[in-house]
Order: sequence, then C-alpha cells, then structure tokens
Amino acid sequence: MGCGISTSTPNINKINKLSKNLFIPSYLRHFLESEKQEEKYNDTLDRLTDRLLEYVLSKINCLPISDSAIGFDSLFINPELRDFVVDLLIQKYWLSPIPLSKKIKGSCALKPKATKIKEPLHKRWVICYN
Repeated sequence: MGCGISTSTPNINKINKLSKNLFIPSYLRHFLESEKQEEKYNDTLDRLTDRLLEYVLSKINCLPISDSAIGFDSLFINPELRDFVVDLLIQKYWLSPIPLSKKIKGSCALKPKATKIKEPLHKRWVICYN
C-alpha cells in the first residue's frame, strides 16, 4: 500500500495514511460513471473496496485497545463507503460483538450527531374533550 505498514507495527499515523487509500474506489467509480462504464466494473469495484477495507481493518486490529477507537474512525474517512464499512464490521464481529464494542468505545464516527430541530411554522393546540 506504500505507507510502510506491512512489516512494521501499526500506529495511528500509519493507519491514517493507509486509510486515505479508501478513497480509491470512489475515484474509480466516479471516473467509470463519467465514461458510462460503471455497470461493467461494478463487481470489480465492490471487490476492490472489500479488499481495501479488510486490509485496513486487519491493521487496525493490531492496534492497542487504547488507540483502536481512533483507528476505527479512520475506516469512515470516506463517507461513500459507510455502508461497506458497517457491512464488513457486521460480517467480522457478528458472532463476537463484545470485542468490537471494546475496540470502538470512544469512536467519534459511531456517535450520534446532534441536530437542531426547526421550530414549526405554527403552534399546534391540543383540544381535550370531556
């Protein structure tokens, strides 16, 4: 992958560099869409995406627990792959969710995001009949 992580011990900086490769399938997909060739290569792109995610996840799994949440956040660097990432995590941890929960504790990518609720244009009144 070109980031020197294959033979050395992974760390957060190396994982973050490695995670940038997760943009490759999206770049290829957008190019193929512009060339009207996406359907022809859709299966190949899906397999490439799976292999890249598997590789990054294998390196994240080598991180100490204290760094693993940050490592898992790097899986979500490309928002277009969110469904692929969740699917991969389900496949890998379906039978053993407790180790996953320990590894992702503190992950920013999996926290719910607060959204502001807009005020209604008019107030609704509730009428109670006796």
